[in-house]
Amino acid sequence: MFTPDSLPAPAPAPATAAPSAVWPLHILYADGMPELRELMRDRLALDGHTVETAADGEEAVARVAQTSTPFNLIIADHALPRIDGLDLLWHVRQLPYSGRIVILSSKLSPAVNDRYRRCGVDLLLTKPIFPPTFCQMLRQMFLPRTPALRRAPADSADPWVRETDPVALPHPILG
Repeated sequence: MFTPDSLPAPAPAPATAAPSAVWPLHILYADGMPELRELMRDRLALDGHTVETAADGEEAVARVAQTSTPFNLIIADHALPRIDGLDLLWHVRQLPYSGRIVILSSKLSPAVNDRYRRCGVDLLLTKPIFPPTFCQMLRQMFLPRTPALRRAPADSADPWVRETDPVALPHPILG
């Protein structure tokens, strides 16, 4: 069995790209508490996501390995029964899984945080996290950001420009 203290060199984690327009998501939610699994499944389903749940880390790894429809996202508690979130992350990164992984925990040491990052976690969140806040984070992770509109300089013909429009940005030399 893998232990966090004997961390082998992980397979390179997939590069976290800019958010793409994958929506709704196919999510695997792994938590040892049935009430939390049910709460998050129901809340995420309100946004149109398909949510499957796993009661422990070994079940979660098996689901990822055996699914015919790949998951876009795995959400797991750090303190899972049978194998913890770090072990789950390491095993999933050995599979041909290209989705994202979010780990939830009430408290992690800096050393464990570092191990998660070395294994390629996409996001570490501290519990408690409220479902509406979590759903907003998912939108930020998976939906492309539309540049905000702001007022253009006074001499512009267009009163509104996007943050990325060249006219809205000062010239690096001329100001």
